[in-house]
Amino acid sequence: MKIKTTEASQAYRFLEQVILRTGKTFKVLITGAGTATALCAFKGLKAMADPSIRVLMGDMQPNCAGAYLGDEFVCMPSADDPEFRKRVTEICRCRDVGLVIPTIDYEFPAWSEIADQLLANGTRVAISSPSAIEQCRQKDLTIAYLRRMELPCPETWRVSQIADPSGLPYPVFLKPRCGRASLNTHRVENLEEYLYYASKTQDCLVQPCLMGREVTIDTLSTFDGRFLAACPRERVEVKSGQAYRSVTLDAPELTAYARRIVEGLPLIGPANIQCFLTDRGPQFFEINTRFGAGTALSIHAGLNGPAALVAMARGEALPTLQPRPNVWMLRYWQEAFVERAACPIFFDLDGPILDVSYRHYQVYCDIAKETGLSPASFEIYWNDKRARKPHLPNAIHGSGEGSVDADFNRKWLERIETEPYLGLDRVWPWVIDVLSNLYRDHPLYLVTVRSRPDLLTKQLERLNLARWFQAVLCCPARENASRAKIEGIRRHFSHVPREAVIVGDTEADIDCGKELGFHTVGVLSGIRNRDHLESSRCDSLLEDIRALPQHLATLCGGPS
Repeated sequence: MKIKTTEASQAYRFLEQVILRTGKTFKVLITGAGTATALCAFKGLKAMADPSIRVLMGDMQPNCAGAYLGDEFVCMPSADDPEFRKRVTEICRCRDVGLVIPTIDYEFPAWSEIADQLLANGTRVAISSPSAIEQCRQKDLTIAYLRRMELPCPETWRVSQIADPSGLPYPVFLKPRCGRASLNTHRVENLEEYLYYASKTQDCLVQPCLMGREVTIDTLSTFDGRFLAACPRERVEVKSGQAYRSVTLDAPELTAYARRIVEGLPLIGPANIQCFLTDRGPQFFEINTRFGAGTALSIHAGLNGPAALVAMARGEALPTLQPRPNVWMLRYWQEAFVERAACPIFFDLDGPILDVSYRHYQVYCDIAKETGLSPASFEIYWNDKRARKPHLPNAIHGSGEGSVDADFNRKWLERIETEPYLGLDRVWPWVIDVLSNLYRDHPLYLVTVRSRPDLLTKQLERLNLARWFQAVLCCPARENASRAKIEGIRRHFSHVPREAVIVGDTEADIDCGKELGFHTVGVLSGIRNRDHLESSRCDSLLEDIRALPQHLATLCGGPS
């Protein structure tokens, strides 16, 4: 519809005011999207009602509620991944992330180690120093710190140092020295129970069972460790380590304790401190360098930590941080319902998902050398391979021989799917971003021809790929690969989808899709060149799957 001039000017002035008010889009990445802690941080950001804030929810598992709540989902690497630094640096750079809010305890050391590097690149990480994290992560070091600060805390023993457990003041509480989320914690009533649970839990601590009201103190500090505010809240009803009924307290003495604890370490950004209010006063026993699973209460009561972190990261004035007492939280379950587009996508593995060129070339080189021949260069080999020239002539360039040796082919088939060579396959750098984009709206399937399903399973586990697909269809190797895939898909579905897409790099994938009535997408990142894929008469031809989301947005009605 054409807008009249006066309407256009009004629309322009309105847009101008919106831009002036909101400024540049600011992106916040929250990790651990599947946890209650991450969802609390998400709720704090959404409570700001600031259209310039875009929330990216990150997790290793795309099939979690948090993945569908933010403005974008980001697939995160594991903290113990050797490529963690490289991958998260790339994530923050490509998406122009201004602030990261980590929420998973075991990933804190990794984030802390690279926080300065990310800050130099323009990304602030709300994380404490490595030494502070270790003092809070290792619970015996936490108790040692509290004692140095002359703060009230319970007696604590390491199981390995208890010579006579019959002398413990039962009931006692047994927990992992470096545990999280109340996992593997046990109330132990007597010596028999102690011996049982101590044998089941490695490297654990023992403390007397504290009697009294359990309190968590949510705290917030500046990026240089200066205490800003605290909100004590009583955990009235707790299930599996999470508060289901909780109320904020008017307890200035607890806030004063929290200030000493936080500034003594010091801690940066969010933290939560746990204690019991006993007949002898508060007994502090745990410090977590993150928001808590019950932080939603503190946010609602007036201590919106996530909003304050954004303000500090942007260099803006802090919001009011004055939590109100006597605010109750009564927690209940809430579901996220997801209906994906009725347009399933079938991916071939080798080529669209994996770069298999190094595997193919290494097998070729090894066989050629065993035969006493000099292998061609990688470039010559791969170009000939993609043009469907036979393997053996590649191996004997310049030798004058031209016949295809059956022994070469036999060795090729014996080795091409064995573990040493499969380890050379690499996931294309863009694949995870594309799959995470498509996963939210399309059922994804992997259909591949392999002679060893067990080795396929191992490879997918090593590359962490299986999680993206509703099913992995491993079709037995046979001379007609297209027929193998057709039969594999028909075996899996009682009714083969009428509207679907297949993405592959060979004529076998295209022939399979055409017989089943699928839209066929050829990609040039595999073992066939443009001439061969064009001759297969695929419906669409792409350089690689990076262009697939936009292509499917039109084809299947999903978002780009």
